Amino acid sequence: MEVGRDFRKLDAATQAELRRVAVGMVAADKTRIEAAAAVGVNRRFVGEWVADVVRSGEAALAGGRGVGSVRARGGKAVSAMMLGEVATGSAG
Repeated sequence: MEVGRDFRKLDAATQAELRRVAVGMVAADKTRIEAAAAVGVNRRFVGEWVADVVRSGEAALAGGRGVGSVRARGGKAVSAMMLGEVATGSAG
C-alpha cells in the first residue's frame, strides 16, 4: 500500500499516534511489514518502535528518535514480550 505522505513532515502528535497504531498492529500479530505499510514507513522503523516500547514503555512513542535495534529478536518474540508485559503490568 503506497501512502502519499512524508512521515517526517507530519506534526508530532500525528507521528506519535501512527507509532502507536503500528506497535498495536504488531502486538495483534500483524507483521512489521504490514504495520509499516499501514502507517507509511519502512519496516525497520516499526521494529525500532516496538523495541522502544519493550524497553521503555508506551511513553517511548511520544516522540524523538528511537535507539537500539531488534535484530537480536524476531518480531514474534518482541510481540510475545509486549503481550507478557501488558498481561503482568510490568512494562516500563
